[in-house]
Amino acid sequence: MVDREVLVVPGDGPGWAEHLGVLARHLAQGPRVVADYDLDAVADALGQVVDALAVREQWRGRFEPWE
Repeated sequence: MVDREVLVVPGDGPGWAEHLGVLARHLAQGPRVVADYDLDAVADALGQVVDALAVREQWRGRFEPWE
């Protein structure tokens, strides 16, 4: 018997990319997978991701990758 849900958060870029790919596939399957009434919340969260990426783009190329 399960008494709680556990949120698994990816620890790296490829993990996040995989999770976003899963979201894209779920959205493409229509309202039987992701309800229409949830789309505003998903769009808001993705907007926050886009905003954060725009800030991070300013840092691109300033640091050498860790080796």
